Amino acid sequence: MRLLSGLLEKFVKKGTLRLYDASGRLHVFGGTLPGPVVTARINRRGLETTLFLNPELRAGEAYMDGALTFEEGSTIQDLLMLFSLNRSTLYSQFSRLAETAAELVATPSAMASGQSGRQGRAECPASLRHLD
Repeated sequence: MRLLSGLLEKFVKKGTLRLYDASGRLHVFGGTLPGPVVTARINRRGLETTLFLNPELRAGEAYMDGALTFEEGSTIQDLLMLFSLNRSTLYSQFSRLAETAAELVATPSAMASGQSGRQGRAECPASLRHLD
């Protein structure tokens, strides 16, 4: 649950996600800004890791096979609304990471020929340089 908890702590800012893990322990995420309150339960061990790796796909699959259920009047629509409201948080946190990854993905031949916008040898992207 540690990986999924870390992701959800950073992701859920608007509203509250109350999530029971497969052991029955309650984890609460968000609650700092107004929004929907969603209560869900993970019914299968190992689903936490699966959700961490691909939450957008795996949450729907887990719901369909009964591994993710909702309680206290919450529904899958409530979870989708909560995720929709918090999506901008996710993009703002990872946009710099995506830009850096795009720079690093350039092929070595493109880097050597200067096609990547840089002349000569490849340099470390500015976002990865250590500032003293």
